[in-house]
Amino acid sequence: MNNPKGIAYAALSSSTFGLAPLFTVTLLRDGFSPFEVLTYRWGVASAALLLSYWLDRRYIRFDTRAPLWGQVLKLVLGLAIVVGIRVVLKAPLYALLGEGGVADAARYFLVVLFAAAIWPMTFRFFSKAARAQRV
Repeated sequence: MNNPKGIAYAALSSSTFGLAPLFTVTLLRDGFSPFEVLTYRWGVASAALLLSYWLDRRYIRFDTRAPLWGQVLKLVLGLAIVVGIRVVLKAPLYALLGEGGVADAARYFLVVLFAAAIWPMTFRFFSKAARAQRV
């Protein structure tokens, strides 16, 4: 119990895992079948995460170091943008691909891809701030 950073990561991971049923209940209430919930929430997200992992290892290799204000900004701005993308893409994708099904899968794929591959490209700015703060 002498690694506060590890404890914080474990707590965050546990809380995220614990909140997943709340999102599932929302989808079920909106008329999704249990199969659709599993497919869209986990299957599509997993595919996007695998692609993001490959992109990170091959091209991005982002540095996560940043001062506390940088970490807070990364979290708050990242969540706001992800939620914004999720909301903004709903109507155009429904118009283009029809309601539910493929449109929702595409939307979740794009949200996870942004969160895992595109947003981390901004972390270089925060890493530079960390280096400048140390000098």
